[in-house]
Formats: sequence, C-alpha cells, structure tokens
Amino acid sequence: MVQAEGKLLEGGLEEGELVALGQRTSLYAPFRVLGLVTCEGSGRMLGGTSSPKPCFYELGIAPFVVVPLGRCLQLYDGRTLRLLSLSNALPSRITAVAHLGRERLVVATQHSLHITEQLRSRVSIETAPGGCIVGLYAFGNGVFVAVDAGERCARTYNRDNELVSEVFFGEDITPNGLIVHPPTMLDVVCIGSDQGRIALVDICHSRILQTLDFSKHGAVTALSESPALDIIGMGFHDGSVIIYDIGRGSILDQYNLRMHLPLGTSLTVNALCFRNDDANAFPHLFSFHSDGSLCIYDLEARRVLDTIPRLHRGPCRMAFFYPREPILLTIGDEDNRMNMFICDSPSGAPRLLKYRAGHRAPPTRIRFIGEDYRQLISAGCSDQQLRVTSTVVSHHHRELSQVTTRLRRARKRARQMQHERAIEASDEFALDEDDPDTASLLPPVTEFAVSEARQNDPDLANLVTCHLGRSEAYTWRYAENHRYRHVLRFRGDASTDLDQGTATCVSISTCGHFAAVGLSVGHVDLFNLQSGLHRWRIRDAHHPGGVAGVAFDGSGGLLASLGSHDGRLGIYRHQSREKVADIVVHSPGLQLIWSPVSDLLAVSCADDFSIKVFEAASGRCVRWLRGHTARITDICFSCQADGRQILSTSLDGTLRTWDLVAGRCVDVLRMAAAPTSCAMSPRGDFIVTTHVGHIGICMWHCKAYYRGPSEQGNMVALSSRAGNGLDVEALWRRHAVQLPDLAMSWDPVVSAVADATASPENNPRCVSLTVEPIDDAHCGVVFSSQPESYWLLLPYLDEIKEQNKATRESDSVTGTQKPPPPLVAELHDGYREAADASVSPGIEDRRPLPDSIASSFVDALQRADFATAAKRLDALTPAAADVEIRLLPPEALADALSFFTWRLQSERDFELAQAQLRVFLNEHAELIMKEPALQHGASKCLRALDSSWLRCEDTLSKVLFLCQYLRDSV
Repeated sequence: MVQAEGKLLEGGLEEGELVALGQRTSLYAPFRVLGLVTCEGSGRMLGGTSSPKPCFYELGIAPFVVVPLGRCLQLYDGRTLRLLSLSNALPSRITAVAHLGRERLVVATQHSLHITEQLRSRVSIETAPGGCIVGLYAFGNGVFVAVDAGERCARTYNRDNELVSEVFFGEDITPNGLIVHPPTMLDVVCIGSDQGRIALVDICHSRILQTLDFSKHGAVTALSESPALDIIGMGFHDGSVIIYDIGRGSILDQYNLRMHLPLGTSLTVNALCFRNDDANAFPHLFSFHSDGSLCIYDLEARRVLDTIPRLHRGPCRMAFFYPREPILLTIGDEDNRMNMFICDSPSGAPRLLKYRAGHRAPPTRIRFIGEDYRQLISAGCSDQQLRVTSTVVSHHHRELSQVTTRLRRARKRARQMQHERAIEASDEFALDEDDPDTASLLPPVTEFAVSEARQNDPDLANLVTCHLGRSEAYTWRYAENHRYRHVLRFRGDASTDLDQGTATCVSISTCGHFAAVGLSVGHVDLFNLQSGLHRWRIRDAHHPGGVAGVAFDGSGGLLASLGSHDGRLGIYRHQSREKVADIVVHSPGLQLIWSPVSDLLAVSCADDFSIKVFEAASGRCVRWLRGHTARITDICFSCQADGRQILSTSLDGTLRTWDLVAGRCVDVLRMAAAPTSCAMSPRGDFIVTTHVGHIGICMWHCKAYYRGPSEQGNMVALSSRAGNGLDVEALWRRHAVQLPDLAMSWDPVVSAVADATASPENNPRCVSLTVEPIDDAHCGVVFSSQPESYWLLLPYLDEIKEQNKATRESDSVTGTQKPPPPLVAELHDGYREAADASVSPGIEDRRPLPDSIASSFVDALQRADFATAAKRLDALTPAAADVEIRLLPPEALADALSFFTWRLQSERDFELAQAQLRVFLNEHAELIMKEPALQHGASKCLRALDSSWLRCEDTLSKVLFLCQYLRDSV
C-alpha cells in the first residue's frame, strides 16, 4: 500500500488532487439521505456526543419546529409535522440554534456563528479558535447570548451582530448550554453547568449576580421556565426535580423518582416543561428521563400524578407545550421519532395525536417497490421494523403495522364491550399495538421478498418476510400498511418433522401467486399466497446445511435454490418439482439472485468473497467476478432495461459495479462506512445503500443516466494507465467518498463543468479518467433522431407532386389560379423571391436555381466538410432536402458520392442516409452512368452500402434469435 502511494505521488499528483481524482472516478455521485427525522444515529454510534436542542417559534398563529441534524437544519410544520424546508450544509456540525425573530435564526457551530434567514446563511461570525459554543438564547429583538464551554464564558451580541459584552466563569463552572431567562429580571439569564451549579448572569454589566449550588444532585441536565413569574424548574443527573423561586431565592418543592420508577431505571432528567394552557386547572409539570419515561407532577397537591414508561426509546432531546394549548411535542434523541400528544383527559395524561418517525436502528436490507418505483421498503434487524420510505415526499414514510386486520377488529370489539359493560377486557385483547415492547412484535426481519404483480388484488399478499428464529414466514400488504392474515407454515407430521428449523430466505414468483421459503435444515417449501396453503416440499434439497437463497426465473416456471454449506445450486420446475439441473458452485453460498431479463443466476460466495454467474440452461459458470476482500453483504442486478451489470456491497467498505459483458469490475466506490445493502432503481437513475452505524438511507445519482457513457470514469479506461505507475485500486482504497448529507445535491450540468475544469487540457498535472468514445466500427447501427414520417416521406415526394399537379390543373379550369406558395422555406432569399412571383399555369414548377444563388449544402460538399453538410441536410424539411439533392450541379456529383460514402461508413443515421441516397440515385443515375469519372466514386459508395447493410442485417439476426429463444423458453 505504501508503494502504491509512492507511485501516485511520484506521478506528480498532490494530496488534494488525489482526493478529487478518487471521487471523479466513480460512476455515482452522492445525492441525499432519507429517513432522518430527529437524529443521525444512536448516541453510541455518534460517540456519545450530546445532540443540540431543537428550536420552536411562531409566526402569527402558525407554529414551526427547527431540528438541527449534523450540518443541516430541518424545518417542520408544528401542526402537521411535515417537513417544509431544508437548509444548506454549514461548514461544520451544528451545536446550538435559537430564534431571533420572524424567519431569522442564529446557528452555532463549533467555532462560528451563522445568522440565517429562511434557512439560508446570511452572516457569518467567527469566534475564538479554542472555544466550543454549546448554547444560544435569543431575546427576540436581535440580541442573543452565546455560551462557550471551551472558553468558559458567555458572550452577548447586539442586533448588528457585534460583540457587546463577555462574562467569564471560574474553574468551578463549566457551562453546558442550558439557558433560561426569567421575564421579570431584565438582562439576566440563568446558565446551567456540569458541576451542578446555576449562574445568574447580568449580560448588560458583564457580571455574575449569584451562583446557586446544587452540586449534590450532580450535573444540571434540564431547565425550564414556568407560567408563574420568577419560577423555574431544574432537572439533575440523579433524577431530582426542583422548583425554585429566583425572586425569593428559595426552593418551593423538590421531587425524587427513585420510589416511583422501576428498579434499574435511569433517572437522569433530560427535559422539563410546564403546562401553560390553564395553570389553575392543570398545574402540572412534565419531566422526561434518559430511558424515555415520563413523570407528571401535580404542583398544587405536591405529588407524582402519573408515570408513563418508555414514551421514547432513549432520552428526549426536547419537550415543550404549545403556547396556550394542551398540545405537547416531544423530540427523541436516539429513536429518530417526533411525537405530538394532546392532554384532553380529565386527569391531564397525554395521548398520542400524531408522530413522525424513521428507523431507530440501522436498516440491513432495502428494495424498491411500487408502480412508479419511487418507494423503498427497508428492514431493520435491531428495531424490528419494516418501513416504507418515499424518495420524493418525506411525509409518505410509514411503518407497516404488525397487527392484522382481524386482530385489529377484535380489539375494537373488545373496547366497545368494555365501554358498554364497564368491565376489563380479556387478556387476549389487552395488547396495545402502539407499544413497541409488547409481545405482539415479531422478531427482527432477516430477509424479505416483494412483488408488484398483484398489488391491486386485495386477496393476495405482495410481501413475505422471514424472521429471526421463526420457521414460518409472514405475509403483508404494503399498500395497506399492515400484516396480512396468512402465516406461511408447514403443517406436516409432528413425528417426522420435529425440527422445522428457521426460515432463512424467501422469493415470490413472477406471477405473484406463489412464495418459496428456504429453511435452515435444507428444505424448500412452496406456498400459495392467496390461500396461504402449503403446496409442496423438497426435502433435504441441501443437506447437510441450510438454504442460503431461493429465486424464481423471469417466467416463473423454474425455481433455483442455493445451499449454504454443500456448495450446490439446484434448479427445479415449479409445477412438477422435477430437478432440471444440479450445479456445483465449489463454495458455500451467501445469496442467490436471478436476472429478471436473462437466464443468468448470480451467487455470492463465502470463502473467496467472489461472485459467480451461471447460465441456467447449460449449468456452466460464465463469469467469475473477484475483487472483494471481505464478506459480501448484498448483490443485485442493474435496472430492468438491460440487466447487464451487477452491484455488490461488502464489509470491506466498497460498492463494486461489475459488467457482465466485459466480465470485470468497471467501478469501485469506497465509502466511509461499510455498506450492508444496495438496490438500483428500475429506471437506472439512482441507487440506494444502507450502512453500518447509519440509520439513514443514502441515495446516489447514477451519472450515466444524465450524461453520455463517454464521460464516465471506470477501471476499463484506467487499466491503460497502469503502465504509467497509476495504481487505480490503491487510489480507491485510499480515498473514501463521504456518504450523502441531508442537503447534499448533485447537478449533472455543474458536475460536467467541474469535470471539464479538472481535465488535462486545463490542468497539465491532472490525469484524465474519462473513457474515450467507443469506435463506431465496433458498435451497432445507429439510427437518426428524426421522426419516422421524415425518412418515409422523402423517397415518395414525386408521387405526391403528381397528385398535387392533377389537383392544380383541375383548379385552373374553374378560375384564375393564385400563385403557388414557395416549395421550400429554407432556401436562399433570392430563390424565395423568384418563387413568390406570379407564374402562369403552363410553366413547369421545377426550375433551376439562378447562377448567383449558391446552396450552403453544395459549398460544404465542395470543401469536403461532410459533417457540416450532413447537419445542413438533416435540418431541412423533406421537401427542402429533396430540392437540395435534385438541384445539385454536375460538378458537385463527385463530392456528393464521397459524402454518401462517408455517411454510410460512419454507421450513423442509417435510415436517413438510405432515404437520401435513394433520392440522389433516382435523379442523377443516368449522368453517373455516362461519366467514367463518377463511376469510381459510385463503386466505393456501393461497397459502403453493402457493408452497412450487412452490419444491420447481422444485428437484426441476433435480436430475432434472442427473441425466438426467449419465446421458446417461456
């Protein structure tokens, strides 16, 4: 590796150029990330760093919530919880945010402050290099306070963004960003610390008025203002909650939850909020703890009113009541969830009104679904969720309910009976479907299969899942967002089938009626999705060991199964269970996929980390793709249009693109985090990936969809550079491409300009990584972009003229004939004026051009500029092109023959060149036969015509043979 780096640096490339070079070589560009609502990952994934507090503000009566995520800001509607806007990415991670007024925000990063308007940065303020801003508080008139934990100080800025005061704390106070402002104390803020002390700071006179010492309770973890004047709530690390009167300097009340929460519960208070809609009727205080539990305090009775466990999966970043409304909004820190509650019960307990959520653990499998293929279905192994994610609209994200329709109706009836008879519901229907900790949740999803064939049929499931430790497979209807009633379970003889094993893989047939399930004991079962009944079982299909993968072919007539230990690939007929082929893979298998447009099967191997491609008809291995250095996590074929590429992800941190025709890797995308799954959209415009430690779904643009293939960098073109000391594999392994950000976008036009700027012509030290255009002699026949009527009408203009001449003669008998309109609108102005002159009926329409008028087409022919001549001729209408060709002067015929020879040899605009050549020969064939000088050019044109037709005929024969083969195989 060190030698490879030395070769790269010896080639004259600097470190920055190498990074840009490694990113330009990829076929994919990072676009955006999906599924992030309130967090980027759990606290353990992000190294335990605390997340910045969101910001709430109102414009008139419309509430808005700003949630900082990484380097971006997300703006949500406070009523519908829909994502309204997304900010541009800031230079570094956001540490705090506050509302200045109207649509202006102040955003803090580690070493700078940014004033934003409508989420667009307007002003940037640099801070101390050694500091770290952890908290912000804005007074509403443009004045704000920034708390710096690194410098242990609080700075005040005026409305002109100028520093006006600075207060430094001692060694006994390390501010942690918690700030509140008592309304009755002007220019005074209360700042919490990690040592359990709260400082009252006068920002106008730059002094500390008082320090409240609560160090025996640990760090201050939550501060909140109450509707009563000079009253604040304090939360501490040990779970204590203190109600303090700042004006009098006394403790009004104190609570400790050790006796109210279950043993072993984390007591740290993360958020406090007072109910403010009716303080006299509901004097309640809500405290949220690090395990996600909620405690409600009755301040008038001085007691704990209620405790609700596991309201969030993990700590709560922020909780607040809407002004003068009984609506509570909570924002989770680790569960990627935002909940809205309404407190409309007599006891004041909240009930869930609406929520916005995403995966709370990294997803491990992802696939495309839907008619428009703008939706994704993803499964997380740790969070036990099955979610549908939209690539277009964020509020279409949803989780599939694990409660069937039958069970939901039964629970509804039980609630009605409980209400009517005032009795408790039976234990059978006592499960709360919104509670994630109930026994109704299925184990984590290990594999799933989805089909769009019968998605409009309400009697058929279109999604089947396998779960950890379960021998049965479960059916779903993803359009209806719930689990289907059928459970795919083999009901055999208990004496012979004591060990059912677990379901390891699943596949749905092309017709959508059948599902094949592979088991860990080596059996393969087939089920009917409409009735849920078991059809047949192949016993010991792979024994010893289990089934690693099952797949149906494109027609649904064949079923393939792969063994996880025996290294064999079996192909069976769907109806008769007859074994068609038994292929030896010579390696334990990990995954099996069957191309939807061909007869190829791809198998990922466990021992050598390679991919083997087999032909189902002959059973031979046609491609052996090697290059990964760690376990392959997922493989998939490219878009349904061609299926000529395979995408593979591996724990070595790379996503590789393999070309089946060339039989080698054409692109390597080294990522910052190891990918666990990948999928390409059927249109081929983008791919999606999931990664270790990331709960978001990353989208990557396919550059080949927006540009020509000649502009893509790949390993085929780079292999020619190996002799110059440029190790491409080492380049990709060394420089990882960063994962997409929330606000990251990719413009094909801008990227094309950037790539052109970095080309060798503009930078002599940069190595060109673009693929040269494919030689026309090695490609098929290329047709023109003209409409079909254009080249079909061109050879038959004589017949149309004869019909029009008969019509004009019949019209001339009845009355005076008007001057005919000009035949060609694109001819020279002199000819247009001559055509507009009055013409007697007896004069023939075909007239030679005046000698003073020269056609630009003829000029291009005489200069031997055939490309310009072709553009000029193709730009004309059929009638104009007919006149240009027929009125060629005799001295230009030799150049015209050379022009048509060149055009036929270029293998472009095949049908248009044939039509134009036919018009040329019909008009000038007699003169060519009489002139010996023209016969030599005509013979060369004939040879070019024969060669072009042979290539076209060969291409058509191959296509017809392939169509016949596919029809016979079906």
